[in-house]
Amino acid sequence: MVLLAVILAGKGIAALQEAGTLPAEPVSFPGIPALGVYPDLVSLLLQAVLILIIAGVFVYTHASVKET
Repeated sequence: MVLLAVILAGKGIAALQEAGTLPAEPVSFPGIPALGVYPDLVSLLLQAVLILIIAGVFVYTHASVKET
C-alpha cells in the first residue's frame, strides 16, 4: 500500500507535467518509470515527503504500542 502511494504520486506528477499543468524541473537522477521515479525535482520531493510522513506515522504508531 505504501509503495503504491509513492508510485502513484510520481506517475501523477509526471502526467501533470506532460500535460503542461506543472513545470518540469529535470535533475541528474536515474529514472525508474516502472516504480514511478522520474528525474524531476517536483516528483522526487513529493515522493521524499510521502516516505518521511509514512515513516513518521510508522514510528509513532510503534512507539505508542510499546507504551501501552
